[in-house]
Amino acid sequence: MDFNAESTVLFRRVNGSLKQIIKIDLSGEVPEKDNLELILNIRDTVSKFDLRDQDLKIGGQPSYYIEVPEIIEDVSAAAVLVHGGSKTEKELLLKKRRRWEVHLQTFTHTDFGYTDLPSNIPGEYEKFLKEVIDYCDETKDFDELSRFRWNTESGSWLELAIKSISDAELNKFVDLAREGRIELQPFYEPHVSEYYDEEILIRSLYFAFDFARKNNLKIETAVATDVPGLPWLLPQILNRSGIKYLTTASNTYMAKPLDIERPFYWEYLDGSRVLLYEADRRFQYQEGPMLGFSSNYIEALKKLPVYLLDLEKDSSSFKYDLLSLRAPGTLGDNTPPNISMSYIAKEWNNKWEYPKIVVSTFTKYFKKFEEKYGRDLKNFRASWPNW
Repeated sequence: MDFNAESTVLFRRVNGSLKQIIKIDLSGEVPEKDNLELILNIRDTVSKFDLRDQDLKIGGQPSYYIEVPEIIEDVSAAAVLVHGGSKTEKELLLKKRRRWEVHLQTFTHTDFGYTDLPSNIPGEYEKFLKEVIDYCDETKDFDELSRFRWNTESGSWLELAIKSISDAELNKFVDLAREGRIELQPFYEPHVSEYYDEEILIRSLYFAFDFARKNNLKIETAVATDVPGLPWLLPQILNRSGIKYLTTASNTYMAKPLDIERPFYWEYLDGSRVLLYEADRRFQYQEGPMLGFSSNYIEALKKLPVYLLDLEKDSSSFKYDLLSLRAPGTLGDNTPPNISMSYIAKEWNNKWEYPKIVVSTFTKYFKKFEEKYGRDLKNFRASWPNW
């Protein structure tokens, strides 16, 4: 019988020591009556594992999982699989993995008329805002990483959401924004087109900035979603408005995105620039739901480690350990907020040391990323039509 072992991105703390999860796959089945043991020699340290007696269950997947001390560099390991009266010996390569920190940005993508009549959308947004306030209150005693947070994405969402709420609800919304639980983004619509001229681009910031000034709030990150191109003037307008960061999610049905390592600095002719992070083109702006975070902990555990390992195996587009995932409440546009993400993050972080899951805002992520990796990023000075 053949077998294989692969180091995973999962780590947990056991009696103060960091342990890494190794996944064991067999090429065939071993009768239940037979013993099934793995003997592993890593740098002359020999450990024996009874694979029948492992309590690790990773998303119900049909594999065996063992714990070893963290693999701090790629290492060869001599392995012996004992099954029944037979032995299979093999030399394995166990690879070092990143200590991931994954930031989930909860939001809804504003797209009038796409999912319902435009006349019905404002009432939905008001309901969503009230749910956001309730979810922030429900999770106020959660740990800092898993407390519910919300990103408005667009000024139009904010304008419609607050249109008919009570003064008490509006005051609560503003208080949460000041605490960093809710973050404002400036574009009136997230569909920022390369056909917009300077006047349209500048005026598209008016509503959010006016609301921010009246309520003593900061706006530091802009969001563009579901568009096939962006105007080159954007870095100048954003930078001169005090905005350092831009997150994008391209419409890959309309145009093919450029094959560029992300994130990067995008610079205009006058030297104005923003730090730009593009969502994974495979998921566009649906990363959170596609990776199980709108469902439950088990679904996230099935999907996230596989995805992160895929990023490690092909690091051409993302080579860092600090990741941003857009997380609408469900798949689609104009979706409601989903408190499940906070409960998933709480359960996850209680069980795993890494990856860490952070229910986050865009600026919270950007600031941490720029401080850690900003000096290593590439700078692009060019127009970017049709991605």
